[in-house]
Amino acid sequence: GRICISIAGISMYWNSGRIVKALSHVSVLHCTMLSLAILYLLYGQVDGEAVNGQTRLCFLLGEATRGATFAMFMSTAVGYAHAISPKPLKATVLQLIEATYRGVGFMSGGIIGGRLIAASPSTAYAFNQAGHVALSLFLSAFVAAKLFIGKNQSEVKEKTL
Repeated sequence: GRICISIAGISMYWNSGRIVKALSHVSVLHCTMLSLAILYLLYGQVDGEAVNGQTRLCFLLGEATRGATFAMFMSTAVGYAHAISPKPLKATVLQLIEATYRGVGFMSGGIIGGRLIAASPSTAYAFNQAGHVALSLFLSAFVAAKLFIGKNQSEVKEKTL
């Protein structure tokens, strides 16, 4: 599992600049949200009792997706924050991203995920539910971005290139 995360993460970190230039920061962040939904749905297919080819494949695909998603999210979020923040505040904004991810993200994910798993009949069911919620959030963010951000996205893209 760790090898899949490492290979996928390293390749995404290596190519993140090219991907962001081709798609834009907002589009890449949408892709990471979609990847997270796919990750949860893949984990939802893993049956903890039976270890077979399908279980191993879903687990390995999930781990590769997790590595790629984290690498693309972190490199894109840092690049976007760097592009939109004023020069004297760049370090502060980057630390806010890190604190939000490590502090608020881990804490809320642990609490919400723990309660979801405790309230669910199985861990697979909980991951499937989380996948559907993540897919709904992705669709909402995608539609909102197309409606509200689409016009300003070219200005940010010009600043970062």
